[in-house]
Amino acid sequence: MPRFHLYVPDPVADEIRRRAEARGMSTSRFLEEIVARDIESGWPPGFFEDTLGSWLGDSLERPTQPQLETLLADVHRSNLHAEEDTGSSQGRETW
Repeated sequence: MPRFHLYVPDPVADEIRRRAEARGMSTSRFLEEIVARDIESGWPPGFFEDTLGSWLGDSLERPTQPQLETLLADVHRSNLHAEEDTGSSQGRETW
Protein backbone atom coordinates (compact mmCIF):
# COMPACT_ATOMS: atom_id res chain seq x y z
CA MET A 1 0.00 0.00 0.00
CA PRO A 2 1.46 3.43 -0.89
CA ARG A 3 2.50 5.81 1.87
CA PHE A 4 1.89 9.52 2.01
CA HIS A 5 3.51 12.09 4.27
CA LEU A 6 1.78 15.32 5.11
CA TYR A 7 2.34 18.23 7.41
CA VAL A 8 -0.43 19.76 9.48
CA PRO A 9 -0.38 22.38 12.23
CA ASP A 10 -0.05 21.02 15.78
CA PRO A 11 -3.68 21.82 16.74
CA VAL A 12 -4.92 19.89 13.70
CA ALA A 13 -2.67 16.92 14.53
CA ASP A 14 -3.95 16.95 18.11
CA GLU A 15 -7.55 16.91 16.90
CA ILE A 16 -6.84 14.07 14.45
CA ARG A 17 -5.30 12.02 17.25
CA ARG A 18 -8.20 12.81 19.59
CA ARG A 19 -10.85 11.81 17.06
CA ALA A 20 -9.00 8.64 16.02
CA GLU A 21 -8.61 7.60 19.64
CA ALA A 22 -12.30 8.29 20.32
CA ARG A 23 -13.14 5.87 17.52
CA GLY A 24 -10.63 3.31 18.69
CA MET A 25 -8.47 3.43 15.58
CA SER A 26 -5.02 4.50 14.52
CA THR A 27 -4.50 7.96 13.07
CA SER A 28 -3.57 6.35 9.73
CA ARG A 29 -6.83 4.40 9.60
CA PHE A 30 -8.83 7.47 10.66
CA LEU A 31 -7.25 9.61 7.93
CA GLU A 32 -7.74 6.81 5.40
CA GLU A 33 -11.48 6.84 6.14
CA ILE A 34 -11.69 10.63 5.80
CA VAL A 35 -9.87 10.64 2.46
CA ALA A 36 -11.85 7.68 1.10
CA ARG A 37 -15.15 9.30 2.14
CA ASP A 38 -14.15 12.55 0.42
CA ILE A 39 -13.06 10.80 -2.77
CA GLU A 40 -16.14 8.58 -2.87
CA SER A 41 -18.67 11.28 -2.01
CA GLY A 42 -21.05 12.44 -4.64
CA TRP A 43 -23.67 10.68 -6.69
CA PRO A 44 -23.15 6.96 -7.23
CA PRO A 45 -22.27 5.88 -10.77
CA GLY A 46 -25.36 5.70 -12.98
CA PHE A 47 -27.55 7.60 -10.50
CA PHE A 48 -28.85 10.16 -12.98
CA GLU A 49 -29.16 7.68 -15.81
CA ASP A 50 -31.23 5.39 -13.56
CA THR A 51 -33.45 8.08 -12.05
CA LEU A 52 -33.94 10.69 -14.77
CA GLY A 53 -37.43 10.27 -16.13
CA SER A 54 -38.27 7.39 -13.81
CA TRP A 55 -41.15 9.14 -12.00
CA LEU A 56 -44.24 6.96 -12.49
CA GLY A 57 -46.81 9.18 -10.75
CA ASP A 58 -48.94 12.01 -12.13
CA SER A 59 -47.17 14.85 -13.89
CA LEU A 60 -45.57 17.29 -11.51
CA GLU A 61 -46.43 20.95 -12.01
CA ARG A 62 -45.30 23.92 -10.00
CA PRO A 63 -48.21 26.09 -8.91
CA THR A 64 -48.25 29.73 -9.98
CA GLN A 65 -46.13 31.83 -7.65
CA PRO A 66 -47.18 35.29 -6.40
CA GLN A 67 -45.32 38.33 -7.69
CA LEU A 68 -42.42 39.65 -5.60
CA GLU A 69 -44.40 42.78 -4.70
CA THR A 70 -47.18 40.61 -3.24
CA LEU A 71 -44.69 38.58 -1.20
CA LEU A 72 -43.03 41.74 0.16
CA ALA A 73 -46.42 43.21 1.08
CA ASP A 74 -47.29 40.00 2.96
CA VAL A 75 -44.00 40.16 4.88
CA HIS A 76 -44.61 43.81 5.71
CA ARG A 77 -48.13 43.01 6.89
CA SER A 78 -46.81 40.14 9.04
CA ASN A 79 -44.25 42.45 10.63
CA LEU A 80 -46.94 45.01 11.44
CA HIS A 81 -49.08 42.34 13.10
CA ALA A 82 -46.09 41.09 15.09
CA GLU A 83 -45.39 44.64 16.29
CA GLU A 84 -49.01 45.05 17.35
CA ASP A 85 -48.84 41.75 19.26
CA THR A 86 -45.64 42.67 21.09
CA GLY A 87 -46.23 46.42 21.28
CA SER A 88 -42.78 47.12 19.88
CA SER A 89 -41.05 47.60 16.57
CA GLN A 90 -37.60 47.38 18.11
CA GLY A 91 -35.18 45.22 16.12
CA ARG A 92 -37.53 44.79 13.16
CA GLU A 93 -36.85 45.96 9.64
CA THR A 94 -39.41 48.12 7.92
CA TRP A 95 -40.14 47.90 4.24
